[in-house]
Amino acid sequence: MPLMKQDLKIVIMQYVKSWRTMGRLYAWISVFMRGSLIIASALVAAKAGLKTLITDDLTFAALSVFVAAGTALEAWLKPREKWKGFMADREDSEDLLMRLDEADANDPKAIDEYRKEFQTILTKHREKYVF
Repeated sequence: MPLMKQDLKIVIMQYVKSWRTMGRLYAWISVFMRGSLIIASALVAAKAGLKTLITDDLTFAALSVFVAAGTALEAWLKPREKWKGFMADREDSEDLLMRLDEADANDPKAIDEYRKEFQTILTKHREKYVF
């Protein structure tokens, strides 16, 4: 396999692996944050009914702070949006990798087109999901 095709394949595979890992991380963050915020906000909202079970006002104050800070953090990080973006870009790169495998290694123009297509995926990813 000529050098440019091999190098491009290695780079794409590294990004696919990284995006798979980051996609899983943001999926976990999204599910954990949403779930815990829903539960904590429900407990804070049900404070009057729970007074008989939880007599410590500090618990409700801590939950209130957690809900406020967690909601702000989730709005800032946008883990669900990043999760979707990492998945989509990973899938696009995997498709590109399959097409690159089938490409004629002796056609530098075709390999360069795949390189440009991958650069487009990278640019889109950085603009939309790196913030």
